[in-house]
Parts: sequence; structure tokens; C-alpha cells
Amino acid sequence: KPVAKMMKKVYDEISSLPCADLPERIKDTCFIIGERMNAYQYLVSSAYVLAKQAGLEPTFRYSTQTIPEYPLYIIASDEFWQLIRKSNYNEILRRVREDGASLLITCHDAALLNLYESFGFVSKGAPMDNSTHIAEFNGDKFPFRYGKKFLIESIGAEILARDESDGTPVLTKFKYGNGYTYFLNCPLEKM
Repeated sequence: KPVAKMMKKVYDEISSLPCADLPERIKDTCFIIGERMNAYQYLVSSAYVLAKQAGLEPTFRYSTQTIPEYPLYIIASDEFWQLIRKSNYNEILRRVREDGASLLITCHDAALLNLYESFGFVSKGAPMDNSTHIAEFNGDKFPFRYGKKFLIESIGAEILARDESDGTPVLTKFKYGNGYTYFLNCPLEKM
């Protein structure tokens, strides 16, 4: 009973404070994850921590669920071709193109769709490469590892970061309709 009395006292004290209700938390980012990513809980946790460090308010949806409308979608790195239904992928691209949303795909191993039209690059191959590389972004250098190293060539995409060893694009940005698509050529969540 002493704990319950103390909790009541704290509740009464907080209730007497002259403040309005707290505003609802605004979620601005939707992470799309595969159902098998439950086996990779560390990837989801890592994605959440990275989002919070970037000042984002993330929510997570399985790729088989209805994807709500958000200004930013992130499709996490695991095997993309097993990750998302084509209908959901096409709906996200429509939201980018027509509604001005943004889409970031971080990539480990994937069969990517609509690269030229929606990401502004073409792929010239994708050899496995697990060695450590260095990329420069806004004057800062960071180490990273590819999963598959997508040998991409820009056909309109802005190259934001390149692999210092051979110039392979690591981060791209592309104006797609009213929004933007971003491609990170490495699995950020796995680092």
C-alpha cells in the first residue's frame, strides 16, 4: 500500500501542473521490413537507433502489410527480392512520384526493379565483395562493406558518395516525379 499511495501522490501532483496535454508524437518515417527479419532483430534494432540518431520518428511495417502514407520510406537492406511485394513497392514508388514522398533503399543483396526510371542508374553487374572500403560524404570519410557490390552507372542520378578505391557510387539521389529516391549501395544497418 505505501507504493500505491506514493504513485497516487505523484499522479495528483502531475495532474495539478498547469500544462496542456502533450502533443501526439508525429511519426515521419516508415521502415518496411520482411517478415523473416524477425530472425534478424538486430537489424531492426540497428535501423531504429540510426533513425533516432538522425532525428526521425520511425514506425515499422512488414512488407505484407498495408503501407501507410508517410513522407519517408526506408526499405532495409536484407535480401530485397524476398522482402517486399511488387504491389507494395509500386505503391511506394507512386507515392514518391505523385505525392512527393522520398524512398531510401539500403542494399545488401537484391534484385532491383525500375532502376533507370525510378533511381536514375543502371546496373552493370553485382559481384560479392565483403572487404572494407572507404567512402567520402560531405567531406567526412566512413568505412563500409558491400554485400553485393552493385556496379552502377548514373543515368541522371546525383552521386552523393563514391567508393574511394574505384569510384563506384555508394549513395545516389534521384528526382523521381515530385519526390526523391535514394540508393545506398551497402547495408548500413549491418555495420
